[in-house]
Amino acid sequence: MKKIIISIVWMSILFMPCLLTFCEGGYSLLSFIGIDNGPYLVNLIGILYSLFLLKFHRWLVPDWMRNTVDNLVREDRMPDLD
Repeated sequence: MKKIIISIVWMSILFMPCLLTFCEGGYSLLSFIGIDNGPYLVNLIGILYSLFLLKFHRWLVPDWMRNTVDNLVREDRMPDLD
């Protein structure tokens, strides 16, 4: 049970910044040429962080953690929580 909680918390913290790609805020990166509806710096940071996770996911998330979350997500391999 302890591994399940640690896995869920770590994965949530690790992948939460990926939601930055859906946020808008601050000034547009193209506002210096008069385009106010362009990409935002927050979007750029979120995309770069997502690329970082794609490159180094094996280093940041151990195998046992990936297997634990995978078992929770797939209904046919649901662990016994008792």
